Amino acid sequence: MPAFFVPAATSDQQAKAVLEAVAKFNHLENPNCFYSISYTQNSKREVAVVGEHHVVNGEVVIFILKAADGSGPYLICTENRGVARGGPILADGSWRTNATPFTVQ
Repeated sequence: MPAFFVPAATSDQQAKAVLEAVAKFNHLENPNCFYSISYTQNSKREVAVVGEHHVVNGEVVIFILKAADGSGPYLICTENRGVARGGPILADGSWRTNATPFTVQ
């Protein structure tokens, strides 16, 4: 598990600012951040990893977020899905979903 990072961020301060803006855009307060997630979508197994292109839309995954209280789906955020515009890619939190958190620094 890698330490928390934001693709293309040039500093920890910038990474934190981007996270705060994306969390606000998605109506989350202090979300949990994950490095990767494996989930089922339309009977097909999908994997999303921060910093890698997601098969759903071909864009780089910027964040994988979940509400701090654990409620709701996982939000897979790419530039056009949950970061700069549009809604994020949703992944349910069922028992078939495996999410790997970032390491705590």
